[in-house]
Amino acid sequence: MSAEHRYIDQLRARADRTLLGVVALAFATCIALAGLNATWPVVLLIGLPTMLACAAQVVLRPGALATRLTIACGLMVLSGLMIHEGRGMLELHFSVFVLLATLLYFRDWKVIVAAAGTIAVHHVAFDWMQRQGYGVWVFAQDTGFHIVLIHAAFVVVESAVLVWMAVGLAAESEAIGADPKRIADAARRMARGEAFDAGVLGVVSPGSAGHALLGASQQLATLVDGMKQAAASDAQVREALDATQANVMVIDAARRIVFANRRMREWLAANEARIRSDMPSFDAAGVVGASIDIFHRRPEHRPRCSRSWTRCTSAMSGWPA
Repeated sequence: MSAEHRYIDQLRARADRTLLGVVALAFATCIALAGLNATWPVVLLIGLPTMLACAAQVVLRPGALATRLTIACGLMVLSGLMIHEGRGMLELHFSVFVLLATLLYFRDWKVIVAAAGTIAVHHVAFDWMQRQGYGVWVFAQDTGFHIVLIHAAFVVVESAVLVWMAVGLAAESEAIGADPKRIADAARRMARGEAFDAGVLGVVSPGSAGHALLGASQQLATLVDGMKQAAASDAQVREALDATQANVMVIDAARRIVFANRRMREWLAANEARIRSDMPSFDAAGVVGASIDIFHRRPEHRPRCSRSWTRCTSAMSGWPA
């Protein structure tokens, strides 16, 4: 099965495009901060390449793990860039938690771990470089390393929850196995008694709801083919019985008349008046579909007739053959 066409990968390819919009929004925020704080060099040197790298991955490798990882790390880079442009402004750290949460849309725990790792390295490294006077910003001045640890603790907690949710969402997507709209369309076809081929659902995951529905459709197709063959065989039998010179009537287990051949119908029509002398409501045209009991004058005789039709001929009002 081609992984690129699984339902969950279709969802992730869709998420690529959505999260690229988030990347663009983060980059636009960096541009806005550059206009306020004159930080254009770092925006052009770091922000623009990050934006272009994410866009290139989405266009060239939609749905790929590398694309998801690029976007995840890129969002954290842009968050770090915002913080630097704001000279460690506390409120800009909120972007880390907001952007990290958007990665849940990928339904992939690996991108969340990658993003959390990226921002952790950023905070530790930039905190050290800021203290060494390298001209970078991650926190406001005169903060201790304990602030890094506090921020890290919140990131770890959020990441753990997001990872747990991502694993659950991925499992649910795999369990569905196909686009719900396609599944609904396939179910409607089956409700009409129509089987469908694999192309209706696309590539489905084994053991998923889509896979089970496809199996049910294949069984329906087999059943329908069997019914068509049975109907064709039944038609041949009926044609053969119509050609015979004997009077033939077929009943089912419920004593319902399901067939009368041409000679029998002709005989019933010819003797309708005589039969009505015993059964005034008899209608030769309505025999097929009626109960065989219409030919009995004594209801208590019916069960015995069901067991032995050959002994019943003399009880059928004495009508001639």
